[in-house]
Amino acid sequence: MEETLEEESQTSPLEPLKKNLRRFLFRSYHLLLNGYTSFIIIAIGIGIASGLLNFIFVESYELLYSRVVIPFWGSPLVVLPLVSGSLILVVLSFIFPDILGYGFPRFLERVNLRGGIISPKETLAKAIGSCVTLGFGGSAGQEGPIAQIGGAVGSIFGQVLKVPRNKIRVLVACGVAAGIAATFNAPIAGVLFAEEIALLRDFKIVSFVPIVIASAVGTITSRMLRGGEPIFEVPPYQLLAYKELFFYALFGIISGILAAGFIKLFYGVKDSIGELKLPNYTKPIIGGISVALIGVFFPYVLGNGYEHVEKALLGELPFWIALGLIVLKPLATSLTIGSGWPGGIFAPSIFIGAMIGNTFGHMVESVFTNSANLSSAYATVGMGTFLAAITQAPLTSIFLIFEVTQNYQVVIPIMISSVLGSIVTQILVGGSLESIELRRMGLNLEEEPEVNLLKSIRVRDVMNPKVESIPENMTLRKLIEYIPKSRYTTFPVVDQKGLLVGIISVQDLREWLFEESLKDLVVVKEVATLSVLTVTPDETMDVVLKKWSKKPVEILPVVESSGSKKIVGILSRKAIITAYNKAISGEPIEVRV
Repeated sequence: MEETLEEESQTSPLEPLKKNLRRFLFRSYHLLLNGYTSFIIIAIGIGIASGLLNFIFVESYELLYSRVVIPFWGSPLVVLPLVSGSLILVVLSFIFPDILGYGFPRFLERVNLRGGIISPKETLAKAIGSCVTLGFGGSAGQEGPIAQIGGAVGSIFGQVLKVPRNKIRVLVACGVAAGIAATFNAPIAGVLFAEEIALLRDFKIVSFVPIVIASAVGTITSRMLRGGEPIFEVPPYQLLAYKELFFYALFGIISGILAAGFIKLFYGVKDSIGELKLPNYTKPIIGGISVALIGVFFPYVLGNGYEHVEKALLGELPFWIALGLIVLKPLATSLTIGSGWPGGIFAPSIFIGAMIGNTFGHMVESVFTNSANLSSAYATVGMGTFLAAITQAPLTSIFLIFEVTQNYQVVIPIMISSVLGSIVTQILVGGSLESIELRRMGLNLEEEPEVNLLKSIRVRDVMNPKVESIPENMTLRKLIEYIPKSRYTTFPVVDQKGLLVGIISVQDLREWLFEESLKDLVVVKEVATLSVLTVTPDETMDVVLKKWSKKPVEILPVVESSGSKKIVGILSRKAIITAYNKAISGEPIEVRV
């Protein structure tokens, strides 16, 4: 008995500690296993990585710009950086075929329709290309590429950590928010950018919390690396009188009209360059030379132009310079991005808005006696107003300006002008610059996801280029002998030149199977269906399915173009079903059935 009491006295002091430690480890283990907690931990990692990559990207293009463009700024020799940049992009296009062009709408498609699966190689290509664009003086912005880099970080985290595919989109939004927040030192704007622009339909608390955390961590990371200074030095904002709100409303309407004009100019220039009968990889040279010619006489259009935005905010930019930039900056941006230089339109929108506001503010100053420097006030509001009209994202714009200025008085003017600007642009052109590009691609992200998935898949992605065709003069006997050797039961029928003349299936042969005396006399053309339903490589699956519903057949011949008889592939029902299932799961579509 005494021995037992002695053993208990020796072990009892440590036993409670061990039990508490085991209990703590058990609870910690299950807490980490909890999906929502792990999601938040992943969001922290994404915020750190996105903030770090943001810093590397910005430092890289700023270093390039300071070494390559600044020495020639204001000189005719400024042509050299832009021509050099265009030649570098031509070379890079052979290494990275997807490097050219405005990539943000395609990014939105991948986030909303492809499950957020983003290729690291494609993202690297766009990052390098955008660095060349900004570093060599192209008129474009860095925020679009930064959002794509952050989104790719989120996607890669999700893929590596085996996150369910239906949640990878949220991780992509975490990266987007962190990237934008790190750029502007504005975490709230980063969150709203991700929710309002990138996710579009998924404003849920489950996705909201990780995005907030990633945005905050991205901002902290950026501040640690770059310091806590705001991206712009903004003078104190003051609303002189409530009657001034009328002028802000008028300013919003004017900004909306000018934003619609910019969107039309952008697509007009892009389409004009696209119609040139030249290889796509040569078109950046045309854009580079065109922007260089503008830059020789008006170098303010080069790069993202944030140094000139700050001058407009401080009231240090001459009136006639700001007025000229309202016309020339949209033209230079359209030529840059429209010709294939990679980059974004976020920074040019802020730039143009600041110039419109600066100009409008000079005019309003004549109305108010003893007024402050209204050109600075309206330039501040103008940045958010024009951005809201171009992106149709007024919440993002309102909070971006609020975070940049740290002044509550700016909220009411920016709310009035940005909402009015967005409405006017929506009425005039029907949406944001990105949504119009998506509609031109046949997509509307506000429709049901299934419909958009079908619209996002083209025949060229699914068709089999290896065509098993039957010569029109082949006898029925030879065809009957050939069919068991093939995996198809329906075949295109072609003439001696290989052009489509009809289609034949096993069903067409049933009545001839027992006519032995005729099998060597009758040829395929005499039995085939000569009225053939065809599709082209650029048609989307929703169009194909509508055609198929009118005339169900096993395969559809794919012809070179509408009205052509030259076969370039075949499309089977099985291929469409396989492609659709892969698109839903976010897998790459590589179907050849």
